Amino acid sequence: MAVSDFSAKEPALGYHYQILHGLYLLLKQGGNASSLFTLESLDDITIDGIDTLSLYQTKLHINHSTTLSERSSDLWKTIRVWSEGILDGTLSTDTTFFHLVTTQNISNGTFLEKMKPGKKRDIKAIVKHMTEIASEVSNATNCLAYRAFNLLSDTQKEALIKNIYILDASLDTGETIKKLKEDLRLSAPPDKLEIFFDELIGWWFIQCIEILQNKSDYISYRQLHIKIQNIRDKYKLDNLPDDFPNSIEITDDELTHCQKDVFVKQLTLVGVGNEAKRIAISDYKRAYSQRSKWVREGLVIADELATYDSRIHEDWERAFTFLKDDTANSTEEEKITKGRTFYRSHYSKDSNIKFRESFQPAYLEKGSIHMLSDLKRLGWHPDFEIKINEE
Repeated sequence: MAVSDFSAKEPALGYHYQILHGLYLLLKQGGNASSLFTLESLDDITIDGIDTLSLYQTKLHINHSTTLSERSSDLWKTIRVWSEGILDGTLSTDTTFFHLVTTQNISNGTFLEKMKPGKKRDIKAIVKHMTEIASEVSNATNCLAYRAFNLLSDTQKEALIKNIYILDASLDTGETIKKLKEDLRLSAPPDKLEIFFDELIGWWFIQCIEILQNKSDYISYRQLHIKIQNIRDKYKLDNLPDDFPNSIEITDDELTHCQKDVFVKQLTLVGVGNEAKRIAISDYKRAYSQRSKWVREGLVIADELATYDSRIHEDWERAFTFLKDDTANSTEEEKITKGRTFYRSHYSKDSNIKFRESFQPAYLEKGSIHMLSDLKRLGWHPDFEIKINEE
């Protein structure tokens, strides 16, 4: 069926464009590695630097023949958002820069031309002109925006206009994708640009969805940079700080307290003694603390840890399958004994699953094993899934 208008397509593409343009903007923050990106918080796109806040309203138009005029709803809807933010104290004109990103061209001979980056502007004249427009009562579409702008004091209006930048004739969706690929070409493995780009975009969209679902607050430039390197290197030589090189002494009180933890209960099921439990608890605490610290400091990202855990689980599952086969007709006492032997053998073997090639402390793998055990993803008793759930 032929579709003759863009009424449904344009908003959908607009959201897609917003997310793509966010990646483009964050990539441009290379000189400000502390930058944080978020969506739909203070504006369509927000990039928070150390001392400044940059807001971006993105306006995608499929019809390239339209122009941005002095009374365009795109302009005044944006002015309304910013004006209301200033009025309620959410936005400070001292540290905030306001950007209107549009695929339209600015109409010739308008004050908007003076609001492009690098253009000299007469702020008082622009404020006067905009105030005159905002006094009009015939434009029902813009009436709320006019009202919000008029509620600003002259000082606030001038401060706002001083920090507004209109980026017209901006890259559309296809052009943004092309530009992203150009910018990423040197980061991608040789002859792997398309695969590299697809994986990065997939990760980026998932992160953006988590922000929109309030599961995450932001994406940092550091996280983006790490992801780019991870895709390129795929666990090649790298290093990480070892912040927990020494084992942790587990007191009797801690041992008693930890008896209720699932991974310790799993050890109890196969008759593991207290001294071995102390080692397990120490490894668990060190691995948990180290992994958490790396994430907090932006040195690793969550999906890298998930891949590592999947490899650990696969290694366990391969060995556990033989245990299940060997105990199919065993008594409970035999299952406990064989489960304990399986644990000792699996846990004491040399680490063969490295998180990074040059990071080899055994506690990370051992402790991660217990983290998966605590989540009931693996165990030591042949019937651990049934027995743990019965408790």
